[in-house]
Amino acid sequence: MNKYIKIILTAIAWGVAIYLIERKKYKKALFFLIKSEKTRKKKDAEILLLKAFLLISTGDKIYAEEVLKPTEEMILNSKILNKHEKIYLNNYRLILLFEIDSEVDMSGLDFSLDHDMVSEHLKNNHPYEKLE
Repeated sequence: MNKYIKIILTAIAWGVAIYLIERKKYKKALFFLIKSEKTRKKKDAEILLLKAFLLISTGDKIYAEEVLKPTEEMILNSKILNKHEKIYLNNYRLILLFEIDSEVDMSGLDFSLDHDMVSEHLKNNHPYEKLE
């Protein structure tokens, strides 16, 4: 498949997934997120966190836990995220883990972040209030 077509298809699938999440159509959103994931060269924490959220929302907590395993290291080692975005996403990761297992150690939650330093797309795609 042509490289540019692949990029466009990935972006469309990602956009449709986000659109469907906003409408709480989680099963359909998961379908498009997986399509987007399959055409990406590399997985990142953002897509895995979103996938875990959708899996939890559709009742597949066991697979969601598997999906979350590499995300802590991905977040901490990211060269793209700033300090506050790393804290934000790690907190989100811990909240997802708590959704899976209420006995998860939540002592890693960090409230020292400055929300103004977190990009809007991260706050929109991974809002804490969706999990409450």
